[in-house]
Amino acid sequence: MSPVTTASHDQSSSPLRRNFQESVPLTSKELEFLGLAFALGESDPRWSFGPGAENALRLQRSLETIANAWGLSPSTLTFFSDRYLAFYLAINGVLIANDFPSISLSTIEKKEVLAIVDGLPNSLPRHHYGVGIDGIFDSFGDDRSLHILQIRNGETGIRQRELPDGALILDATSALPGDFNEIDLASRPWHAIVLDATSWGGPRGLYALTINPALHWRNPMPTLDTSMPTFGANYGLTMLAALQLEEFLGRDHQAIIDANERVREIVSHVADVDIAGKDTRDRLSLSFLYTESEELQRSLYADGFLFDSGSACSSSQLEPSHVLTRMGLLSHGNVRLRFRPENLASAEEFAHALIEKVEAERSRR
Repeated sequence: MSPVTTASHDQSSSPLRRNFQESVPLTSKELEFLGLAFALGESDPRWSFGPGAENALRLQRSLETIANAWGLSPSTLTFFSDRYLAFYLAINGVLIANDFPSISLSTIEKKEVLAIVDGLPNSLPRHHYGVGIDGIFDSFGDDRSLHILQIRNGETGIRQRELPDGALILDATSALPGDFNEIDLASRPWHAIVLDATSWGGPRGLYALTINPALHWRNPMPTLDTSMPTFGANYGLTMLAALQLEEFLGRDHQAIIDANERVREIVSHVADVDIAGKDTRDRLSLSFLYTESEELQRSLYADGFLFDSGSACSSSQLEPSHVLTRMGLLSHGNVRLRFRPENLASAEEFAHALIEKVEAERSRR
């Protein structure tokens, strides 16, 4: 029985079966759950949502669900509705409370991270990791540095299995539960971790920041209070995220891996295609030479298929991916897929339709 809700839902007739986008609409049961959470909340219009007497226990169980899945303490989690703010508090809060000779990060970090680091004093040296065609970082630099590191890239799904030995701020916004076990997080000097609910299929606009209580951090905001600010996030979304995390943990993950591998194998026979990385879990990035992403999206949408393209930071504008560029891979004609139980049955059909559209577009050139 779920600690958040006892409800389950059947998605056998879901319209999401041909949707391979990063984010998808809420199911009818999720909407029902969210509506109930709001109905049981506070009536004070100054709050977007308040705990309410009946929701207090659910909220605590939701925090425990999320924290336990990541091997973290619920008391260390603070939720935010803005990803930039979460990273700002993590990076600047660690820097002003500690004395690091330099800061190290990769060139494929999120734009928010790059912007925050760019705004730091010029007196703090920067070191950038190298990144190979396989998406794996190298040249970590000085172990005395503060290292900002993606555990998993949100476009390619590539995981970093080797971490530097120095102090860490971990971008886990695209990581999956269990990834921390592979890097032996407990034995590493991590200062802060940022999570994103969308990594497990949760709602957009919900981010968690956890600070290591055994290490130093100080509130970088202009305030006399040095503790973590309670900007907060929508409580209803927090409980919904816990529900969706439970659903994620109960999935048949091998079926998702199998679908990813089948699509990879099918498209690998197409000429001039770059398949980013070798991670075969829920994400896949493909790029086809002599094609345009917008045209592929338009033609496949006419066949009922949805997918993302370009940079995950600004995919709505179809901007080329700086991640693929840094890896030395094609960045145009890009197709980004996210596999979930609802769309697995359409994975092979999508792969064959994609090849047909790629060949048709190339023939017109």
